Amino acid sequence: MTMKVYQVIVIPEEQGWHYLKTRGDHHKFFKEESCARQDLNRTTFMNTLNAIIESLEGNYSAFVQGLDGVVASGSTIGEIKAKLTEAVDDYVETCRSLGCELPEVLNGAYQIEFTMDVKSLLTLYEGIFTKAGLERLTGINQKQLWHYAKGYSTPRKAQVLKIEEAIHRLGSELLAVHL
Repeated sequence: MTMKVYQVIVIPEEQGWHYLKTRGDHHKFFKEESCARQDLNRTTFMNTLNAIIESLEGNYSAFVQGLDGVVASGSTIGEIKAKLTEAVDDYVETCRSLGCELPEVLNGAYQIEFTMDVKSLLTLYEGIFTKAGLERLTGINQKQLWHYAKGYSTPRKAQVLKIEEAIHRLGSELLAVHL
């Protein structure tokens, strides 16, 4: 079960902070005695579940690390995220109805952070990113990228970071474009 923002806001208010205003996902609070102000992201008090998305022959599957049996599959990433979120909620509801002890991460508010391996990412965007384009973005040889995409080799952490940073850099550049 996820918590609503108004439920999370109660936590700092119980500690003497007062709600001032909201801007995007950030909520501004202040403390009267010191007139200090502090920005709190709404996820500040949430536990994080790590979900791994993998590609499987034209389909995707996802599982939550540390929660056995919580899995989802689908044809799109959006579908996977929705189904896995529902599966976690069902897991929590079932545990509570059966009187089972919930893992610590599921006590209170939580969010799901989705991670994808390099092979799955390259498979997902193979019709959009050519290996030549990815080579220009990442500085990683096309043949090596092909090996990662086919699962013949697994990239080292440094290579994973190169790919991730290149894609984030491209995303930032695209977000700066206004038409």
